[in-house]
Amino acid sequence: MYGCLTSAKYHSYADVMEVVVTQNPATKEISRTWTVTDTFMCDAQSIKSEGASDTANNKKFNKEYSEEQRIKVLSKKKLNKRQRITNLTDKDGKTIWAVPGISGEPSIFEIASVSPLFDMFGNVIEYEIMAKEVFTQNGE
Repeated sequence: MYGCLTSAKYHSYADVMEVVVTQNPATKEISRTWTVTDTFMCDAQSIKSEGASDTANNKKFNKEYSEEQRIKVLSKKKLNKRQRITNLTDKDGKTIWAVPGISGEPSIFEIASVSPLFDMFGNVIEYEIMAKEVFTQNGE
């Protein structure tokens, strides 16, 4: 795909999702469907929100219980905020992040930011993508 050094650094794969917007001509109802458009090599890591080393710090107890999963993805692929990331797998195709309680269903992440990382000559060498798990996992 990219070369020997890239495959040594990037030990995971991820799918890119893009929204397809359609409109029913009779009812004028607009529907949005997320579809996988590409697969890319990456290095994905969990982010410990609020900076503590405790892995339980992404849980919030207010009126409703919520658990937020944030990830940092490094890749040569430039993404944008209108895309999503899903199906993060290792080189053997095993799902890395799955929806809790749904056996094997891969998590979906919305992109919060994309930042280029530069070498000492000012060339972009890769992108740092920060993403947050989408609360509703049914593709909406």
